[in-house]
Amino acid sequence: MKKKQKESVTVSDFGAAGAPIDRRHPFYFGFVATIGALTAFVLMRALASASQVFVLILVALFLATGLNPAVEAIRRRGLSRTGAVTIISALIGTSLLGLVGGLLAVPIAASVILILEEVVFPRAEKS
Repeated sequence: MKKKQKESVTVSDFGAAGAPIDRRHPFYFGFVATIGALTAFVLMRALASASQVFVLILVALFLATGLNPAVEAIRRRGLSRTGAVTIISALIGTSLLGLVGGLLAVPIAASVILILEEVVFPRAEKS
């Protein structure tokens, strides 16, 4: 079977090319300025909508850094890191929200630790 040769497609004539764009022309300047302003506007809106997430991440980093010495002190006494984090979260919950915060902090901390250990950072199964 013989292959059919493709015919070259010719582009119809669109006329003579115009003069190149003059970068000093007011329309060119306006177009570039508008694109720059729209880009800045979109970036500011995206940053404003994500700012709450950034604040929460910074608060979490601050708490983790500040409370790590307390967790390490409890670990030195023979308790696992999971137990130390649970104790510290109960103390923080009690100090912030009273008895209800202390009671709610333990299951919340245990749930977060369980999710992190089983879903986010699963251990390789031992065979």
